[in-house]
Amino acid sequence: MIQVKEKMNTSYVKTITLVVALANKIMKELDFEEIINTNITWDKAHWGISPGKLAKALVLSTFTDMRIPLTHIQYRLSDMDLRYLIGEEAMEHSINALNVGRALERIGESDVNRPYETLAIAALQKYNIPTERIHSDTTTISFYGEYDIEKMALTAEEREELLHIEKGYNKDRRAGDCQLVMGQMVCEHGIPLSSRAMDGATSDIDWNKQSLDYFEKLKSSGLKNSIYVADCKLVTRELIERMNKPESKVSFVSRCPANFCNLLSKRMVERAYQANEWLELGQIGKGKKASSYLKRQKRI
Repeated sequence: MIQVKEKMNTSYVKTITLVVALANKIMKELDFEEIINTNITWDKAHWGISPGKLAKALVLSTFTDMRIPLTHIQYRLSDMDLRYLIGEEAMEHSINALNVGRALERIGESDVNRPYETLAIAALQKYNIPTERIHSDTTTISFYGEYDIEKMALTAEEREELLHIEKGYNKDRRAGDCQLVMGQMVCEHGIPLSSRAMDGATSDIDWNKQSLDYFEKLKSSGLKNSIYVADCKLVTRELIERMNKPESKVSFVSRCPANFCNLLSKRMVERAYQANEWLELGQIGKGKKASSYLKRQKRI
């Protein structure tokens, strides 16, 4: 534990756990508050404490007693030195579910992906985190019940922005489930660089178009030698041509689709087994269930 004693009032003593102090330091170094405040619409004259500080308090509260619901955030923060972590505004204005909800509402009305992706890039640059590989993939989240948008009293603009929970073929191989699609990009260390919720009918090809846009943004931020890693849905004529443009060339690793170029993958596998010339690579992983790997000795 770290004890922080305020000079203004020696009777005011609060404790801060080491993990909270570390999180606070990192958020300061990444300009967390400033990134939140500059990416949403708000009027300083009508806010006693900024949305950035409220968002920071929400993040720091997740390091406290998880048995207390976030709707009682003031109790989660009751043992923290908010003057030290947040600033004087935290002592003059309430940090409660209502004010934090206002901040989240403004964040939700903005481009919700931009603040996090900006923070992710800032973290990579600040701490010189190696990013030789960027892995991109999707998953599905299933829902139950009826989601009839037509029965909802929404404006045309609200309907346009609304995520559509739609029937689709999910990652558990069940057709017809109501679902959303989640797309995520991570570096080789598992650090999420982008995470987006998308309509339930979004294809992996559409996701790769979006993630390549962000990958180009990463490259312009200094990650020029990164390799883009994705599944076989990346290998389409449109995306291959895009990644081979001289002005925005992308190095990538993927898997040959089963139906690519007159079943090229199947023909190569058959020829490899017919030749029966293999080089034993051994086990790459550890444990009883680790797979053994073979490699073709000669090019086919």
